[in-house]
Amino acid sequence: MANYGPKVRIIMKVGMLWFTDGDPLYLAVIKAAKFYYQKYGHWPTQCQCCDEILLEPTEVQIEDVVIPVLPSRKVLCDHLWLGSPEEKSHERSAA
Repeated sequence: MANYGPKVRIIMKVGMLWFTDGDPLYLAVIKAAKFYYQKYGHWPTQCQCCDEILLEPTEVQIEDVVIPVLPSRKVLCDHLWLGSPEEKSHERSAA
């Protein structure tokens, strides 16, 4: 599993919002990721879900692709946010 430590903030500005329709999280991530692949031609590199549903980061594997699933306060319950994030370092460069 990737280490998302305190020095890296994951920012996903563009993505796809997916309504889970009451599916269990694992199944919802698989369905959403497959739809994402069909629509955009590549797999999402991250999935975020409501932090009330998922307390700790986990991963879902689809074929040979592993997608990190992270809790987020910004995602509504019964929804997933899939896409490819940008990483921003919190460390300041020496000037």
